[in-house]
Amino acid sequence: MAFNDFQENKKIERAVFSWPVIFIAGLLVIAALWGIFRALEKELALRGEIKTLEKKIAEADSAKAVWEAKLEDLRTEAGLDREARGKFNLKKPGEEVVIFINSALESKPLELTGGWPASLWSAMKSGLGF
Repeated sequence: MAFNDFQENKKIERAVFSWPVIFIAGLLVIAALWGIFRALEKELALRGEIKTLEKKIAEADSAKAVWEAKLEDLRTEAGLDREARGKFNLKKPGEEVVIFINSALESKPLELTGGWPASLWSAMKSGLGF
């Protein structure tokens, strides 16, 4: 019986170490390595994305801090007054509004230049005596 057990062990050993089984095992190892490399690639990509998103979060936090500071300024009477004067040209009772005009722009009359519309306009002005 001991000899038969030895022969049976040899058959199992030959079956396990045959070329088809070794080939299939090799394919399984290659597939496992492929999956590991793909997972590592995804992890590296996600880490890069996390870094960019953390930068965006930091930028958003700084912008939020700026806007909150502006909002706090607008909650004060002086900030609200400054914003109303700047955007809506409002004035308090008893104040006068002064407008400064650039003298270089005031001295030059607006004239059309170039093309037939300008020459037509000049002809009409001279014909009417302007």
